[in-house]
Order: sequence, then structure tokens, then C-alpha cells
Amino acid sequence: METVSVFVPIPKVTKLELAFDDEVYLAGESINGKVILELNESLFLYSVKLKVAGKGFVEWIGESDENLDYSRKIHCSNKEDYFHHIFTLWGAVLKTCAPEVATPLAKLFQYTCNTDIDRTKCKIAQECHVHKKQNKSNPAKYRSISLLIIISKLLEDHDAEGLEQVLHAGPHIFHFSYKLDDALPSSFKGSHGRIRYYVRAFCTATEGTLAQVEKDVNVQETFNLNLDPSNKVSTSCEGFWDCSVSDAICTLCLQFPLILAAEKDISYWCWNFPGIAVSVTVDKSGFVPGEDIIITSEINNRTSRNLRLISYSVGTEIKYKAFVQEAFCDHYREFIEKLELKKVQAVIEAPPRQVTKILGSLQLPKPMFISDMSRCKIISMSYELQVTIPIPGHRVMVTASAPIKIGTTPIHFPL
Repeated sequence: METVSVFVPIPKVTKLELAFDDEVYLAGESINGKVILELNESLFLYSVKLKVAGKGFVEWIGESDENLDYSRKIHCSNKEDYFHHIFTLWGAVLKTCAPEVATPLAKLFQYTCNTDIDRTKCKIAQECHVHKKQNKSNPAKYRSISLLIIISKLLEDHDAEGLEQVLHAGPHIFHFSYKLDDALPSSFKGSHGRIRYYVRAFCTATEGTLAQVEKDVNVQETFNLNLDPSNKVSTSCEGFWDCSVSDAICTLCLQFPLILAAEKDISYWCWNFPGIAVSVTVDKSGFVPGEDIIITSEINNRTSRNLRLISYSVGTEIKYKAFVQEAFCDHYREFIEKLELKKVQAVIEAPPRQVTKILGSLQLPKPMFISDMSRCKIISMSYELQVTIPIPGHRVMVTASAPIKIGTTPIHFPL
């Protein structure tokens, strides 16, 4: 996933970084990390804050109506906001302690307003000299600042943040932890949409935001494949899926082996020649991100050529869902995009006119969108496993494919 970093430097800030304990977080887990701030001089700050947010959007330009004899472009878009929180890591003393000090301060302010107490003395500042740099014995290397009582300053300015505080030179580390909601979709980036989670750390002072850094968080949605309705055992299942027999069986029994079959002959003008027949067996059809798919291929090579290449791939069909306003009403629109998520090629040796058994594997990427997309209303996704064998010299290939499901809890096989 892409990481976006933004750093707005000032001379005294030499380093501002975000570091996470893990690369991928499951929905419901806590994001643990730290903010690293390094100063080459003392700096007056209000606070060091952290913003954690998650949002998704889809957008594309489409046709108004394909049945019309003219073309009119329309803008299709949709968005979702999952969470947005800002909290303080350091500073903002008065705001942080507001529940404890609000009541006594309110009584004190009210008392001073109702009596003839002279409040002008509260505006008499105390002069303080702060060293800037280099030789401390040189008076020219100091600057004078005036200090007022915090309570009087709060009464005068009604400052919600409280006064600035000094953060001394050197490295400073602020640890944080944020618990994610249980119902969050996975991080995703496509050509027409994106689901993004990010953490932003920033330093605030009187002048506003002095420095900030932003980093994406990879979130993996959770889904238990054992609870999926399609994993129910059916009386029509006989211990395997056979995608060449019935598509209905392919929607049941994720724990049973999946069998793919395909056959391709070679055609040249009006002549047909024997080609390739392939039978592929996968131990199951439900997987988790990062898992290895073990694929056994039985190749019946009826040609006169050696087969030297086989490829395993996982394709995905992404469906973007949006609304467009036409004639003062919203119309639902969809955009379907097909992509090859991951592909692995292997060199094999399949002699002519023989049956050869090949054992291969394909590791799924991490994180991935799960097959159950009920938690995301703007993007849905389905997956397909493909095994392809090209026939040398004929520009022909045979492909066996079948749908698979992605979850986060592996399938438990019955004893």
C-alpha cells in the first residue's frame, strides 16, 4: 500500500516520524505505534496531536444512457466515512485537565467579577531570560520573555487550548494506541475508488500547525469462512467440487477439494488436431490473505510438442457502486473492472503424448478484500483462480478457472 508522508518543516524541528508496530491490522485490533519528534532547540508548543481517520470513495465518468442516440457524460461518485478522531499526545494542559479544574476556575472567575478585586496586578508579567544557542555566558545569546499567570491569561483570552509550553531540545517519543472498529472494510486502492486509513501527527502553536507527518495504515477486514452460508454441507456433495459438472455445486462446501477441468484442441484452417486436456485439483476453495494455494495439475499432452510453461493466477472482478443525480433524482450506477491480482509462472517438463502431474503453489497477497462485502456499500469484489498452459508454436492456450472465496479465519476441516 502506498504511504503518504507530508512534512512541513520549521528550523527547530529536525525530525517528525510515525512508526507502527505492525504492517497490517485486523478490524477490531488496536493500532500501536509512536510519534518521534526531534528538536535542535527548545520550542514553545500548544500540543502534539494525533488524527486517526478512515474513509472510502468511488468516482468515474460515465454515459448518461447507452440507448440514446447521443452521448452525454455524467459524473458518478459515492463515499463513506468510517471514523475520524483527534486526540492529544502532549500539551494542552488546561484542556486535558478541564473536567477537574473547570468548576473551581468558574467559581474563582465569578467571584472576581462580582467583587472589587483589582485584577490589573494579574497583568504584571515576570521577565525571564531564555538561552538561545552557543555561549551561555554571553548575555547577547539570551532572549527575554514575559510570563503571566495562566489563570489570568485564560480569563482574558478564553484560550481553549491553554498556554504554550516548552518542549526542550532533543528527541521526544510519544506512544499511542487506537482500537479499530470491528466492522471495517479492508484497505483498497483501485482505478476508480479507494478505501484509505491513515494516521497524522502534528504540532500546534500560536501560529497554527508547525509540522505534520501522515502515514497510511493497512487494515484487513475480518470474515470467518466457517460461518459463510456457502460452507454448509450439501447432500449433493460427494466429497469434492467439480466445476465441470454443475455450477450449483461450486457455491457449496468450501472445505471440499475443488476440481477444475479444461480441454483445448488445435485448429488450423479446417483441420483439427489433438491438443491438451488438463485437470486441476485444489484442496479447498476458501482461503485467507497470505495463504499458499496448493495446486495439483494433471496434464494430458496429446500434441507433438513439449510443454514447458504453466501459470497460476488469481483474478478479481471489482464492482464500484455510485449514484448520479439526473432529473432531480439519484440513479444507481455500477462500474465493473476486471484485474489480475497476482500471477506466478513456473517452468515444467510435460513430454508429448504423455500424462504428467505437476505440483505448484500460489501465495495470496496481504491484505485483501474479503468475499463478504456487507460492510462496504460502495465496493464489492469476487475472486477467480486460473491455471493456464500455453501450447508452443500455436498461440493457443488452455485455461481452467473456478471461483474462490477469501476470508480471515481459515476453514476448519471436520475430524
